[in-house]
Amino acid sequence: MGATDRKFGKTSGGTNDHGTSFLGALLEAYGYRLLGMLAFAQWLCKGLAWGFALTSMEFLLREYGIAGPKMQVYKAVAMLPWAMKPIFGMVSDLVPICGYQKAPYIIFVSFLAMAA
Repeated sequence: MGATDRKFGKTSGGTNDHGTSFLGALLEAYGYRLLGMLAFAQWLCKGLAWGFALTSMEFLLREYGIAGPKMQVYKAVAMLPWAMKPIFGMVSDLVPICGYQKAPYIIFVSFLAMAA
């Protein structure tokens, strides 16, 4: 049983020991205002920012005179890290470096981004 499972007393049926769902336990522990704010920040704000970035990238590439097929390749390459997030997450969780799961990967990618 993981830490989250112990905290909420989760059983295999998707409900905890008191018969409430995981979402119900989260609502009870943190309240709907905090969970709503987190959902807003995660999905809406990031989605809008990502959508505006892709739209502006298309206008910028058009301004540079890039042909349509090449533009699609550039957009696909720009979206590749986003599409590979689940793989990066699994690798960082399953292959810890010096006992740390996330920090070495974040530092490595930060240095890689600075070098680019």
